[in-house]
Amino acid sequence: MRIPSRSILLSIAMGCPLALGAMLIQPSSMPPSPTPQQPESYMAFVESLINAGPTEPQTKLAIETAVLGAAVAHEQSLDTLAASLLIAAAQIANPTDRRLFWDASAMLDPAIMDVWKDERNPRDPAINATTNLLQSARNGIPLDSDALHSTDIRAAIDSAARAAGYSGAEILRLLEAIAQTNGSDPCRGKIFNPERNPETRQIERVLCPAHRRPQCAMDSDEQFLTLLRIELAMSNIHTSIWSSTTPGSGGMPLRDPTIESLLSRFSLSIDRPYLRDGRWSESPE
Repeated sequence: MRIPSRSILLSIAMGCPLALGAMLIQPSSMPPSPTPQQPESYMAFVESLINAGPTEPQTKLAIETAVLGAAVAHEQSLDTLAASLLIAAAQIANPTDRRLFWDASAMLDPAIMDVWKDERNPRDPAINATTNLLQSARNGIPLDSDALHSTDIRAAIDSAARAAGYSGAEILRLLEAIAQTNGSDPCRGKIFNPERNPETRQIERVLCPAHRRPQCAMDSDEQFLTLLRIELAMSNIHTSIWSSTTPGSGGMPLRDPTIESLLSRFSLSIDRPYLRDGRWSESPE
């Protein structure tokens, strides 16, 4: 087939711009179906689907390809590639699966831990600031008055409080009381004070005796749990999963996310790694 010359394309553009646009936005041909003999081919396939601006079925296929490719790479001790595939899938996954993909990738490749902390659950800056405020309250650290009275932070506290079964006003009153307690602590959140020993003339760490209460202690267990529940609500973590166990585990907590658990979640099997007519198969033929 003869490719139209540049002058012909320009003529089409002048006469019918929409026709030229249709020609230019046609997706490029997809790469060959991935194969376990070339684990990198799964990444090439996933990237092609993502770059094409995938439809819902293509998004599903891209995620399946990434999970299967990660399993294939992991089986061949290519954990960095496996982690990269899961990270690629995380970019187009729903929030729940995004966290699973990032958690599994961090276990496969600990080198990404710093990125994992920022990327697994991207949040609004106000959410991060609110979480820091709640942690300061729990740890006996003086609270930033401007943060406590910020409109955005108070709105975030109100939303998280309602999600955890409290009223926003109730939690704000609690935080204001804690702010007074933490702010009046002469030790100001410190456990030790530096003091010079009059005999040795050396600087020593001396336990600060003036704490209003022990470091990281609250007025009651319920007060501590209340703040913790609000923090969990900020991250959409339900307290019911704290004690979750898996059947036959002897009461042990659920295991960290694994390739096997991801395969099960998406109804995939490493024994069917070939893509044929839109389905995963045991054989390439």
